[in-house]
Amino acid sequence: MQFTVPQAMEAAVAHHQAGRLAEAEALYRQVLAAAPHHADALHLLGVLASQCRQHAPALELIQQAIAISPASLNFQLNLGNVLLASGRRTEAIAAFHNELRLNPRSTIAYNNLAAALSQEGRAAEAVEHFRKAIALEPGYAEAHSNLGIELAKLGFTEESVASCAHAAEIAPQHPEVQYNLGAVQRQAGDKAAATAAYRSALALDPRHFKALNDLGAALLESDEWTEAELCIRHALELAPDFSQAHNNLAGHLKDSGRIDEAVLHYRRALEHGAHGRDAEIIRCNLLVTLHYQEGITQAELRAEHERLAQFHSAAAPACPPHANLVDPARPLRLGMVSPHFASHPVGHFLVRLLENLSATECEVICYSDTTRSDALTARLCAGAAHWRETRSMNDAELAALVRRDAVDILFDLAGCTANNRLAMFAHKPAPVQVTWLDYVGTTGMPEMDYLLADPMEVPEGAENGYREKILRMPKDYICFDPPADTPAVGPLPALTSGHVTFGSFNIPAKTGPQVVTLWARILAQVPGARLLLKNRGFDNEAVRRHYHSLFEGHGIAAERVDLEGWCPREELLAAYGRVDIGLDTLPYNGGLTTCESLWMGVPVVTCPGERFAGRHGLTHLTAAGMPATIARDHAHYVELAVALTRDLEALALMRSGMRERIATSPLCDGAQFARSFEKIMRGAWRSWCAQQPQGFLSA
Repeated sequence: MQFTVPQAMEAAVAHHQAGRLAEAEALYRQVLAAAPHHADALHLLGVLASQCRQHAPALELIQQAIAISPASLNFQLNLGNVLLASGRRTEAIAAFHNELRLNPRSTIAYNNLAAALSQEGRAAEAVEHFRKAIALEPGYAEAHSNLGIELAKLGFTEESVASCAHAAEIAPQHPEVQYNLGAVQRQAGDKAAATAAYRSALALDPRHFKALNDLGAALLESDEWTEAELCIRHALELAPDFSQAHNNLAGHLKDSGRIDEAVLHYRRALEHGAHGRDAEIIRCNLLVTLHYQEGITQAELRAEHERLAQFHSAAAPACPPHANLVDPARPLRLGMVSPHFASHPVGHFLVRLLENLSATECEVICYSDTTRSDALTARLCAGAAHWRETRSMNDAELAALVRRDAVDILFDLAGCTANNRLAMFAHKPAPVQVTWLDYVGTTGMPEMDYLLADPMEVPEGAENGYREKILRMPKDYICFDPPADTPAVGPLPALTSGHVTFGSFNIPAKTGPQVVTLWARILAQVPGARLLLKNRGFDNEAVRRHYHSLFEGHGIAAERVDLEGWCPREELLAAYGRVDIGLDTLPYNGGLTTCESLWMGVPVVTCPGERFAGRHGLTHLTAAGMPATIARDHAHYVELAVALTRDLEALALMRSGMRERIATSPLCDGAQFARSFEKIMRGAWRSWCAQQPQGFLSA
């Protein structure tokens, strides 16, 4: 049958709209064979190519159409769509603006322009253009839904949920609208509503892999780990290259103690096209997890961190000269940056320093990204000269604030942990920058001048494992603030229970096959002894099966290993009353957990490793004056733990006097810690001053 060009175009469009893409493509090509400059055929063939994810030919075809007919409506719109799908956001934004100049009432162009602005991190502008689309078309459900997502980014929680809920009322059968409603409800903290919305999206579209992934993430937050893993794995079956699902699965595997699998999925997430902020978050997650992995060296950790540092450095603007007064003797302005100024290891390790620093030596400014406040937050705030709420600021805004505050030494208290500000530190807003406290080693950043450690965490000769220069506190790199209103130290439980109980309250991520092997050897040598593992995750049935299986593989029956999950902190501390001897984890030691165990009268057996994370026990036990439970190697670790069970009266005596010993030791001596800290920071500042062009005269 012979077609005229108009007839062929009409048939091609009908096939295209019906989803018969092969038939549509054949007819478009027939039209172009007869009329090579047919702008509509070029344009629609480009749209079809884009639908098939063939972005390069799609772009070429649509650009040819625009060259032939530059004023045609929707050409620039679809050009923008292809550019956006190709990751070329700046060009996409320009194309959408071109479309709006041709058609100022194009609600789709406003919506897609806003989406591109959103991907650029320009949420406020995105909101403006979503609102323009809605003003032109009040029933535009997609724009209402997208507006809600952007409002959530800006912190307008109630308005964001209302906007997405309104979209769901307009289009209750639209799976994407239900999915977005779940996203904002989850961000608002309404896990039950979010879960219901994700399930509604999946009822409408069972192959909605993003809804499956996010439902899994929401279930993880509700401690429904088994179904969560099934959901995320199903998402990956539907979309094997979905980096966010690989990231979520990896996080779950890490929290379950399956570290090697977690590392594998983090690497897959990075391989499958994660970019921008998503790639930064995933790489940070990977770096955190590598510290738990057995066998990796400090040199390998440095190399991995330097890859992230290159990303940060490339994205940061050039650093202008610092205007800080070059005077080695003047009072110092210290900035502390953290998302954890609360009951968190950061808070417990920092507060005594702030409360003991000399006001004539140091002025402290806390830059708080903290999302929850508590009694410890109030103490930290009182100990600082200035308190800045910064969680709504982007990295450039925070860097500008630090410069305006004329901070001399700026402290990163997060490293690569969640919600860190390493990208802001790449701006180098302060003359001297130090990483310290919550992380366990190098950041790999050339902009980070120092890592604050101690002689045990980073011994002499180990400096090559770190990108930063090493500053060493004389005793311990932290100062422990024991929790208030803790239970009294109880009697040794073995005296009444009839058996010794070993214990570890560290997270499953620290409890790998290597340490399970050592613990099994200890239990095998102490007949009747039990092991209590307590932390979030151990209450999950799948996690319990995993660990019981590991112990049974070494001949230790499941009934000898008690696994308990999360509980309030007061109950957690009281649970030490059931433990006779603490067993440290390796290759990643306990930090705050070890300090709390000692405070509750429970000695901790540790075995130092090469890495920063594997030397916490060495540092804290030495500072506490308890070096006798520090092992030389793995065999000695088992030997020390078993030896403690042979004299219960001596163990009971050790327990009864331990809290007083800890309270008066360098581990808790805030005044001495502050004096050492001031001296070391003064030395770092003098070094910076000496490097400035004008130099300085020594006092």
